[in-house]
Amino acid sequence: MINLKPKTVFAFFDSKAVQSRLSPAVRKFLGWAGGLTMKVARRSLRPARMKKKSEMTDEETEAYEKRVAWAEANNLPKPKRPLMPSAPDEPPRLKNSESPLKRLIFYGLDLKTETTFIGPVKARSGIADVLEYGGVSNGKTIAARPFVRPARAIVEPQLQPYWKDLIHK
Repeated sequence: MINLKPKTVFAFFDSKAVQSRLSPAVRKFLGWAGGLTMKVARRSLRPARMKKKSEMTDEETEAYEKRVAWAEANNLPKPKRPLMPSAPDEPPRLKNSESPLKRLIFYGLDLKTETTFIGPVKARSGIADVLEYGGVSNGKTIAARPFVRPARAIVEPQLQPYWKDLIHK
């Protein structure tokens, strides 16, 4: 019913191809399920917090102290501490709430299988796939920090009653 990684070209629910292929009730259900999963996935991406001094490595502490001394010498505001990254198997933490990753998450319909899929649009950097499934980015190996799969797990139990009611109508 819901795929996470599309293998074909998709269509949005307001396109003529989708409207002519699916009954209004099924189209409404699949659109609702995709939209809800997309919303849960986007909301799981939260801003990163700053590291406490006790959490910083020796190199980070040294670099931070140098930036603080330079800022004080030049009458500038105190610099911010480094951001705390998310742990593996946790949704990624963002530098700010307007991160492009949030805007890249969409849902659509696979016209071949008539299933809804949810996930990030392929970005040039490919970082969304690396975050979801793990991999290598900029020469660094990154452990998986899934955000769409947990959203699907949260939403799927809520879909059963709606689908059942749709079939019995």
